[in-house]
Amino acid sequence: MKTNEQQARDLVNQGAALHLNGHKDAAREKYKEAIALDDHNATAYNNLGFILAQEQEYDRAIELYRKSIDLNEENPTAYLNLGNALIYKGELKKAAESLKKSIDYEKENELAWQSLAKLMFLVKRPDKAIEAWSNAIRLNPNNIDYQVELAINYAAIERFAEAKEVLMHVLSKAPHHVRALMQLGVVTLAHKDLGSACDIFRQVIDLEPKNESARYNLALTYLSMGETEQAKFELEKVLLINSKYFKATLDLGIIELSMGNYNHALKYFQNCIDKNYNTPKALFYKATTQAEMKKYNEAQVTLAQFFNAGDNDFSEKARELLKSIESKAATATDNQS
Repeated sequence: MKTNEQQARDLVNQGAALHLNGHKDAAREKYKEAIALDDHNATAYNNLGFILAQEQEYDRAIELYRKSIDLNEENPTAYLNLGNALIYKGELKKAAESLKKSIDYEKENELAWQSLAKLMFLVKRPDKAIEAWSNAIRLNPNNIDYQVELAINYAAIERFAEAKEVLMHVLSKAPHHVRALMQLGVVTLAHKDLGSACDIFRQVIDLEPKNESARYNLALTYLSMGETEQAKFELEKVLLINSKYFKATLDLGIIELSMGNYNHALKYFQNCIDKNYNTPKALFYKATTQAEMKKYNEAQVTLAQFFNAGDNDFSEKARELLKSIESKAATATDNQS
């Protein structure tokens, strides 16, 4: 007759098979039965925690992962799962510590390297992300997505030549890989090779006509080339695809302002303000537009809203604009007198 420990192991194996085949609720019951028979089965706690994490019950999942680790300290899988759950909870420092522990106990842990890489990018440490992605690629050299992520991190620290080399390698194997093409376009645009960047973004759009990011970047490329009408056309296309793509809304407002289409510009800026998107910049350009329309009182009211938000990247320009408006308003009053 099997001992409780042996029966618990059997139940865990049955639960894992059920979970693998999509029977999550049945798997959960198997893990609970296993714990009832043997409350020292670390794998049962870990696996039950994994199901709860999938259901976004992160607090309970974290408790179970920690229980699993208490029972088996050298448990790379539990440390990996704990790290991922902590990321979702926003406890990023603890998450990094847990993922590093997972790697300490299993240096060839591809999934831990992958999670650590994503976390390092999230906390704006692309140098560390590069190291982690390089290890993930070493363990799984055929994973194209890992290579694209590596290139993105190279680009983040302006190592554009290395980013391009990685992307060209990816595209030699998968010429229609949209994310690789997109990133190559971004790198090419950063290098100011505007014609080539246009071609790449158009290639992405041919593959995915509703790719709003490709159209937005194509619009930026056209702006860099001085082709304002083409840029405007692409930004309008972006908003047809996604009316909440407020970067495009704000840029369209700036283009309309530069073309003297003040009422259209105001509409775009107000849309951004109403949706709380990049409000200081939108307020600054709204005030600029009102000043161009000689609506000085309205511009001053808009700038008062701007200054109420505190200092930001546009504060100095806003102060200069306010001085200019006050001077022009005074001149207009004198002329009326």
